Amino acid sequence: MTTSLYRDKSRGEIAGVCAGLADYFGVSPILLRFIFVFMALAGGPGVLLYIILWIVLPDKSTLTRSRQEVVRENVYEIGAEARSLGRDLQGIFGGKGGAEATTNKRLVLLGGLIILMGVAFLLDNMHLLGWFRLDQLWPVVLILAGIVLLKRALRG
Repeated sequence: MTTSLYRDKSRGEIAGVCAGLADYFGVSPILLRFIFVFMALAGGPGVLLYIILWIVLPDKSTLTRSRQEVVRENVYEIGAEARSLGRDLQGIFGGKGGAEATTNKRLVLLGGLIILMGVAFLLDNMHLLGWFRLDQLWPVVLILAGIVLLKRALRG
């Protein structure tokens, strides 16, 4: 256990928030990752809390910097990560490469759909989708999936 809160990017999966918190509380980072994911999926503030902690907690290697410097650097880091993800997605959807790019494209589409559905569930659990009934999402998803499969079968 440590006496100060920080992020540990060297042991982290995304930004090191859970690894740093695990050091502080003397628990496994896996337990904290599970808690953050559970909070996010259960309609809680998991993602928002993680992003806030990413912004305000200094990295383990920058503990001596001022709070303003830490926040500035962390916001820049989040922006850099977002730009990197954007470049990766642009490369995948740009049609570069052969079979590997097609496989990556499919994985990105599947991941994107899962994320969108997760966001829809989260917003529904937070009662922010009053105009949209989430129980109607599954039939729409099944209908769209069936249309896509039929179109591919008829084209081929």
